[in-house]
Amino acid sequence: MSVQTDCGEYMVELQHHLITLEDLHSRYLSYQTAFNKLLIEIARRRQYQEAAEHIVKTMMSQLQAMTEGDLEFLLR
Repeated sequence: MSVQTDCGEYMVELQHHLITLEDLHSRYLSYQTAFNKLLIEIARRRQYQEAAEHIVKTMMSQLQAMTEGDLEFLLR
């Protein structure tokens, strides 16, 4: 075989490896993007949960205060 033929075969093989690496890189970026979006969604839901819990806690405190006020009024 000639040097030119050998080099051509190596180039084809290297091109296949390059395509594989590009595919892996693309998949990695896709997974990384999806994971980052998941982290953002988890943070958003946690923030929503904390806000909802705060609202419920505030409403329960107000209800407790109203109930105590009504009891004091009735006991007078």
